[in-house]
Amino acid sequence: AVAGPFIGHTDWATSVAFSPDGCRISSGSYDKTIRVWDAETGHAVAGPFVGHTYRVQSVAFSPDNHHVASGSFEKSMWLWEVIVHSAPEHSVSSSTPQDVLTTPIGAPVFTDQSVIDDDGWVCGENGELLMWIPEPHRHGLHRPSNT
Repeated sequence: AVAGPFIGHTDWATSVAFSPDGCRISSGSYDKTIRVWDAETGHAVAGPFVGHTYRVQSVAFSPDNHHVASGSFEKSMWLWEVIVHSAPEHSVSSSTPQDVLTTPIGAPVFTDQSVIDDDGWVCGENGELLMWIPEPHRHGLHRPSNT
């Protein structure tokens, strides 16, 4: 092994993704949380992100390394702001989902009417850009209607 073990989830880790700069790894789990790890040391550097009410199925970093998107078996998708803590020995606090993918009452706007365009953008019901999906991850993306 090059790094790890990455310890923190309390149930199966179902999805992992490297950040575009290769310095971080995000993970989603059956424990309903998302965590972000230092790729070299295996220390948790952000999260656990709490909000899903069922198993997390997929995670992906944004191209700028500042956000992690997560999808769950509860038929929702969230976007989390990654605030990396400088010292792994400090308490790692939770973050809340960004307003980008939520309505004022907190329900996700990623719906059965959302589509992925040819450039990889997930678009909302009114054509608004919700998030970009890297090409290697587009094939396995589950929408609420196909889960």
